[in-house]
Amino acid sequence: MVSNLSFTGNPELDKARMIEKILAFPFQIRKATEIAEESFQRINFSFQQVKNIVFVGMGGSGIAGEIIRNYLSKELRIPVFTNQDYTLPKFVGAETLFFINSYSGNTEETLTVYESIRHSGFKIIAISANGSLKEKAKEDKIPFISIPQGMPPRTALGYSFFIPLCILYRCGLITEKEGEIKETIEVLQRIKERFEREKENVAERTARLLRNRLPVIYSSADFSGVAIRLKQQLAENSKTLSIVNFLPEMNHNEIVGWQFPSLLKEFVVLFLRDREENERIVRRFEITKELIGKETERIVELYSEGEGLLARIFSLIYIGDFISYYLALLNGVDPTPVEKIDYLKAKLKEA
Repeated sequence: MVSNLSFTGNPELDKARMIEKILAFPFQIRKATEIAEESFQRINFSFQQVKNIVFVGMGGSGIAGEIIRNYLSKELRIPVFTNQDYTLPKFVGAETLFFINSYSGNTEETLTVYESIRHSGFKIIAISANGSLKEKAKEDKIPFISIPQGMPPRTALGYSFFIPLCILYRCGLITEKEGEIKETIEVLQRIKERFEREKENVAERTARLLRNRLPVIYSSADFSGVAIRLKQQLAENSKTLSIVNFLPEMNHNEIVGWQFPSLLKEFVVLFLRDREENERIVRRFEITKELIGKETERIVELYSEGEGLLARIFSLIYIGDFISYYLALLNGVDPTPVEKIDYLKAKLKEA
């Protein structure tokens, strides 16, 4: 892969080998299912009275909850809520299933939430590679799932998504997903091999278009987690600011804003598309493209791949990860460091 990337930018910028973590993502999914299977046997509470599910996590650890909500929205008969704050909503209680997810185990907001419920007797599953969350969960005898160390949290999405997913079907809250997971791994493997083989793949072409321009990401509401994930990856890997919104909601407000400023012509619009979109959403995309096309010629439609919904969701996520990597090299930056986050955390510790 590195030789194929060399003309795109300087691969030596990638000092921590982010590309290896991206390429290993299909394997990570397989490993996550193995960890989930072994860990499920150690969960010491019943799932019978679960009435809602709350995912607690921030950033790369937190996005899994939004993607799971998208994926299971047409199947789960109980609500899924993603909590990205210091406090919990009032509806939670003994009938809530909590997934407390912090890759480092030291995320301030996540630990604050955990502290508020650690002695409550609630149904809690903690997921981390290390840190205070691991120590506290083991001290409290709360089911703890250990995941491999040594990677940026955003590259551990295979663990933060597929471990909870496997637990949800093993406990009977959703139907089994082994076939869909298998297809997802196969689809991602094909994308990986295609990008290694093709010198002008869609991810690289998109990254070239994005260089020194503002990305505007639009998806259907059903793929909101995919769009947010791409925004996060562009920020952390590419050090690039972007805008994200969803159809049909943006048709009721944001579409009117496509008039000013004059810099609109320098924006690049990314439509994240899926072949199973509602027919009215398809029409809305068509009209939205027509309206926006009057202000910028730079519109890219990225389509999901695969048959099952899980594969289609993760195909777009995976393509987005590659886009963010290519763009980092084009921007002349190392995709791994997140210096502004590190600075912010250090200043918070001083308070």
